[in-house]
This record gives sequence, structure tokens and C-alpha cells, in this order.
Amino acid sequence: MVSLYSIYINDLPQLVKDIALPILCADDTSFIIANSNSMNMNQVLKLVLEITQKWFKSNIMLLNYDKTTSMQFFSNISYRSTVDTQSIDCKINITNPIKFLGIIIESSLTWNKHIDHINSKLNSLGYILCSLRSVLALKFIKQIYNSYVHSVLNYGIIFWGNSSYSRTIFITQKRIVRIIMKTKARDSCRAMFSKLGILTLYSQYIFSILMFVVKHKDIFSFNTELRKINTTTN
Repeated sequence: MVSLYSIYINDLPQLVKDIALPILCADDTSFIIANSNSMNMNQVLKLVLEITQKWFKSNIMLLNYDKTTSMQFFSNISYRSTVDTQSIDCKINITNPIKFLGIIIESSLTWNKHIDHINSKLNSLGYILCSLRSVLALKFIKQIYNSYVHSVLNYGIIFWGNSSYSRTIFITQKRIVRIIMKTKARDSCRAMFSKLGILTLYSQYIFSILMFVVKHKDIFSFNTELRKINTTTN
């Protein structure tokens, strides 16, 4: 269902699409600018701000600078360039990290802060499951796991799932599985995951990646040799 807000601002992305990548989500509007030269980056950023401000004024709206922030991403953590976020009227704050659609993004894209955030949620859920395990049957505990723990684990996993730091999430997941099965802290979880029908964090990551590829296969290119094999087989 298209919201009235989306209809109202649907021409804004068209004004900047040649110099920036507009992203509209609900009532949030973001622009991604890619440039390796800090001077060019500043010029494009100021141009985007000017276009945006003019559009807001023309449509009897105001840009809320208190809620408008800028974040710079780095492909190399040792590389830093200075980006001037001084707009026409006032300065936009530079932030790091930033929470975007429920995912905490860092300028270096290390995902550590987001993983810590997830881990905190899972620890709280583990405590709740520990309290409920003595009064609820296993099938209800599994439903609670799928509704809450799994949803937290699976959200955005294709972005942060391959981080080495995600091991901390897997450790917490195993602790939750042991709580569900009422076993000791050092007992192996391999058979428990199988019995409960629960994917490990790493298996869930692979599954989510595969599902993404299948769903968006039009944006991927096939290997030439693989195409030949498929054609021959058919």
C-alpha cells in the first residue's frame, strides 16, 4: 500500500538521482554519495543539500536539521578524508554509528556495535526463556524461540553474518539452546539443534544468502561454464 507521504515526495528522488542515490523508507529519506575525492564529495554534498532545501521550501516543508545527520564510510580504516557538511543555513552533524532501519551501521562497516546490540537482546530473551522453561512445555518454548530469538538473529543477517565478531552471537545462541533443553553449560549442542529443528547462526546466514540470491537472481550474472553445463543437461 502506497502511503500519502510517498506520493507527496515521489518527485524528490528524481531531482538528485544523477548525482546521488536516493533511498526512501517510510518517513525517512537518505542520499548516498560515492566519491573518492573529498573536494568533489563536498561539492556534490552541498549541491544535494541545496536541491533538497529548495524542494522543501517549494513544497511548504522544512528540513529538520536536528534529525538530519551525515555519515562517511571508509573502505580502508586507515584512510580519512575531511567532508564539510556545512549547508546553506546551518551545519549538519556527523554521526558514527547510526541506526538505520533497525541496523546499527558503523563507518568502517565492522558491525561490532550492531552485534553487541543483538547480543544484549538475546541475553535478555535467554533470561526470559530460562524463567519460562519450568512452567511451559517444550513446544511452546520453541514457538517463543521462533517468534523472538529467531527474528532477532535473522534480521539483517546477510550484512553482519560473515563478521568474525558474530561468534559472540553464536555462543549466546548455544547458551539459549542449552536453556531450552535444560542441559549443562558445557554439553555439546549439535544434537540439540537437530532435535529442536533450529539452524545454527552460520547455517542461518548461508540459508539467508541463498534465499536472497534466489529472490534477486536477476541482479546476478551466471558463470559462463555453468550456463554451458545447464544447457547441455537440459
